[in-house]
Amino acid sequence: MEITYEIVPADIFQHSKEAAKGKLVTHIGSFTIAIVILLFVSADILLAVVAVFKNDGTIKITDPQILLRLVVGMAIWLGSYLFLVLVGKFGSKKLLQAPGKNGLFCEHKILFEETGFTESTDVNRSFHSWEGVDKIAETAGYVTIYVRLGQGYFIPKRAFPSKQAVLDFIDAVPANIARTFQTELGDKKPASDY
Repeated sequence: MEITYEIVPADIFQHSKEAAKGKLVTHIGSFTIAIVILLFVSADILLAVVAVFKNDGTIKITDPQILLRLVVGMAIWLGSYLFLVLVGKFGSKKLLQAPGKNGLFCEHKILFEETGFTESTDVNRSFHSWEGVDKIAETAGYVTIYVRLGQGYFIPKRAFPSKQAVLDFIDAVPANIARTFQTELGDKKPASDY
C-alpha cells in the first residue's frame, strides 16, 4: 500500500493542536507556575495562621497583603503562560519562513510493506521496521504513526480515499506490529511466561 500526500504549513498548526488536546504535557509549564504560586499563597496563609495563634504583635499580616500577593501571583501565571505561547508561535513562524527545500512542506510518499514502512520526499528517505513502531493514533484530521525514540509521521486524512480506508489503515498497523512480534518470537515464550 502506498499513500501520497502533501504537508502544508497549516497542517503543522492543526496537527499540533489536535495531538495536544487533552494531554497534560502540553500545559506542564503553566501547571508548574500555578503550583509555585499556590505554594507561595499557602505560605502566606500559614504565616497568617501562625500570627493569629501567636497573637503577640510580632508578626503582622493584613488581609489586603495576602489578596494583593494572590492577584500578583495570578498575573505572573497568566503572563508566563502567554509568554510561552508567544515564544512557541514565534519559533513556528520562523521555521515556516526558512528558504529552500526542507523535507517537510512538500509531497510525501509512504510505502507500507510486510517488514515496515518507508517515508520519502524529494530530500529524504526513512525506513522503519514494524518492531520500531510504538503506536498509531487518530485525531479529527490526521493519523499519526509514532516511532519509538523518534519522530512521528502524521498523515492527513485527506490522503485517504474514504473514511473506511482510514479505519482499515488504523487496523492494519497494529496487526503488522503484532505479526512482526510473533515472527520474531517464534517458538519462544514471552518473558512474562517464565
